[in-house]
Amino acid sequence: MNALRGFIGMPSGDKRVVLELTLRLVSAEIMMRFLPYSLTRKHVFRDMDQSSSGKSGDIEILRQRLIILKRICAHLPWQVTCLRKAVALRDSLSAAGVGAVIRIGVNKGKSSVNAHAWLECCGYEVLKNGTYSEFLPV
Repeated sequence: MNALRGFIGMPSGDKRVVLELTLRLVSAEIMMRFLPYSLTRKHVFRDMDQSSSGKSGDIEILRQRLIILKRICAHLPWQVTCLRKAVALRDSLSAAGVGAVIRIGVNKGKSSVNAHAWLECCGYEVLKNGTYSEFLPV
């Protein structure tokens, strides 16, 4: 109920971003669960050279969408993977005119190989927190 109150009290521009990102997360989930890998791969790795240089307006758009994305993910009834977050955020930024590139890295642990996805945007590595600093891009 507090989430609904928070949504109602938001400025209309933020509400639009919440709805857009929610739809993009749902569509990323559906795409990765039900579409063939060949189609998913084309969508995930499109625009590999479109990273933004980081104009001040771009950084504000990135910050706003990143905050909203984290809040949405906390309220969804499923665990949103890093790749789904990266796809949804990249697509939302692209719609706002901000370039971002999805990166995927691997890290060989003691007993397994782990993977992680993040974005490069405005000179920052987004969705790549400190625990993933050892991941090497592929």
